[in-house]
Amino acid sequence: MRRSRNQRRRGWARRDAEAAVAATALTALLGDAYLAGDGAALARLLGPDVHLVVDRGGGGAALPVAAGPACAVALLRCVLGEPSTLRLEARPMNGRSGLVASRGGQVVAVAVPSGTAGAVDHLWVVADPAKLQHWG
Repeated sequence: MRRSRNQRRRGWARRDAEAAVAATALTALLGDAYLAGDGAALARLLGPDVHLVVDRGGGGAALPVAAGPACAVALLRCVLGEPSTLRLEARPMNGRSGLVASRGGQVVAVAVPSGTAGAVDHLWVVADPAKLQHWG
């Protein structure tokens, strides 16, 4: 039996909605693990071949780092700093779920994870003060 075009569209919309819910949950888990200072839980949320891209500005291009979970956790700690003084807020960013990191009311970074099967495969972090001005 052939499915109608409308049935296919509804199926695609349902899969897209399910993927968005899963991405939002994964983003929340990532933020919770970071704020808890739980490096092991954070590493478990990152895929084995996670790519971390950090844009700190300074005129250079942001380049991906094929980091792996342990290295990605260390790099995140370098960029975001001490979890106890950080506030993370989940927000939609360009149609995706992301995290806004702030310290003392000042936005210090935004992070957008993407992944499949419950693990982050790619994490883009912008910590360039010039690019963060509109987030304040």
